[in-house]
Amino acid sequence: MAKNKPTTTEVTDVIAEDVSHGLDPERGAFFTLTGEELPLRPVHMFVVERYQAVLEKDKPKIPVIETDHGKDRPKGREAHPNDPIYKEALEQWERNSGVLMMQFMVNVGVAKDAPVEDSDYLEAIAPYFEEMTPQVRKYFWVLSLLSGDAEAAALLEAIGGNAMPTQKGMDDAADSFRSNGE
Repeated sequence: MAKNKPTTTEVTDVIAEDVSHGLDPERGAFFTLTGEELPLRPVHMFVVERYQAVLEKDKPKIPVIETDHGKDRPKGREAHPNDPIYKEALEQWERNSGVLMMQFMVNVGVAKDAPVEDSDYLEAIAPYFEEMTPQVRKYFWVLSLLSGDAEAAALLEAIGGNAMPTQKGMDDAADSFRSNGE
C-alpha cells in the first residue's frame, strides 16, 4: 500500500517539533528534512508586488462582445468572462504565473547557488529544457533537495516571512535604546 505524501501542516508540525528542520531565524536559514542548509535572504513584499505587476501584464484580457437586446435597448458591448477560450487561457496563465512566482521566490530568497558540477538530477532533466539558465538550474536544484510539495510550501513560507522581524532582532533593537543604567 502506497503511503500518501505528507501535507503542508504535517511537515510544518514536524519542523516545529524538530529544530534541525525548517526555518532557523537566528541563522537566517532553512534546513530541509534531508539536513541541507539553505541560507535565506529577505524578499520584501514591495519586490514581490512589483514582480506580480510584471506577471499581470501577460494576464489574458476579458473578451468583450457586441450585444443587441432588441429595439428597447441600444446595441452595446459587454464583458464576457465566461467565454471558454478566455477561461482556458486564464487557467493556463494562473498556472504559469504561479510557477514563475515560485521560481522568483526561490532564486531571490535562497542565498546559495546550485553547485557548479551537475547533480544526477539536474543532468537528467537538462535535455528537457531549451536553456538551462543559472536561475532554472538553481530552482530545480533547490526543488531536488525538498521532500515534496509540503516542504516546498514550508520553504516559500520561510522565504516570505524572512523579511519579518525575529524576537532576537526586536530584543536587540530594544536593547539599543536602553541606557547603561537600566
